[in-house]
Amino acid sequence: MVAVGNNGFGLVALLLMAREQEIIAASIPDNLVLGTSSLVEKIISAPDLSIAEGAALVTDDIIRVRFSFLEWLAESENPELYWKLMRIVNRELSLAIDDYKHGELGDAVKRSLELITKVSQGDGVQKIVEGIANNRFSIGTFNLDQLRVLLPAIGVNAPPVVNTFQKLAISSVQLEYGLILFALVVEGRLQYNGRLEKLGQFIYDSTQIYAACSIVLGFWTPEKDDLSNEVVGARLLAGSYQIENGNQVTKSIDELLKL
Repeated sequence: MVAVGNNGFGLVALLLMAREQEIIAASIPDNLVLGTSSLVEKIISAPDLSIAEGAALVTDDIIRVRFSFLEWLAESENPELYWKLMRIVNRELSLAIDDYKHGELGDAVKRSLELITKVSQGDGVQKIVEGIANNRFSIGTFNLDQLRVLLPAIGVNAPPVVNTFQKLAISSVQLEYGLILFALVVEGRLQYNGRLEKLGQFIYDSTQIYAACSIVLGFWTPEKDDLSNEVVGARLLAGSYQIENGNQVTKSIDELLKL
């Protein structure tokens, strides 16, 4: 289930926005380029869907690209490849935010990117990336058909850790979808007039849920002196999740990787 929960927004944003020579230098395989191009075209072909409808439409496609990305990372046996791509992505998204003139959407993406960067520096993401690159667990044992059966079947009687992981997985996919929309709007490939404020809120809310679940699951522990609005909001939301779950969720990262 790592491919479902691990935030893979960077790959899609990279292929959309990074400079061509850097894509070539990174040697991204053809199946990833084609998979991402197909995903983008699917989004562009349905511009009138609501944000929630659009996210549901391409959930399988996003997860399929993630599996391909993680398989590539595993084959590379080089954890630094992931971080190299993330650095490029963060730079390209930051430049796009600076260039974008719609204040509310740009501000929401900026705050989301700052929070995502902090979460990605947590122990959980580090161990996931290293584990995949060093082939410590299999990528191909969990497929889309299993996912379609699993997520709807998770109900109120499921263990708290499973419910929280479900929230993490869904928010991660929604976040990636929102950032794809943002990239397409910035490039002028998608007109989203009248819905830009909603898109910004969708991206920020998805980031908050992702960060809060990362705290509850032990993937990320915010710095104690970080009183930024984004981190305080994630802490508060994490606290509400912990109360809902009777404080029974937190496990070691190594236990969670066995899910």
